[in-house]
Amino acid sequence: MAKKKKNSEETKKGFWNDERLKIISGVLLIFISLFVLIAFISYVFSWQKDQSTIEHQNIIYSPRVENWNGPMGAGLIEFFFDKYGFGIATLGIPFILFITGFRLLKLRLLPLRRTIRIVLLGMIILSITLGYSRPPGK
Repeated sequence: MAKKKKNSEETKKGFWNDERLKIISGVLLIFISLFVLIAFISYVFSWQKDQSTIEHQNIIYSPRVENWNGPMGAGLIEFFFDKYGFGIATLGIPFILFITGFRLLKLRLLPLRRTIRIVLLGMIILSITLGYSRPPGK
């Protein structure tokens, strides 16, 4: 029995090549990057109150959070800044998400691969530098 040959247009169209998916993903990444950026900026103003709330109770159910994005923003900050992130150098993450979102919308703000490499390298270097610049005893 002869095998059926796939049409060349069928092989071109795939799940990730669909234009609608790229547009939706791009817009979603831009909105996520803005949400994360607002949460990071809010952390600069409300870190003392949010950190004391996080230490004493479950952050998701706390109405006393002062982060502009509410408990979800405070939890996101706790995850990125304190537990598993690079501290203040984590501000590179919304930038990468923003550039990637625009690239999915076929708008080229900066070269994507080069920008991601530079931002990740900068995050690592800044995190290490600020880690060693702590005052003694902390």
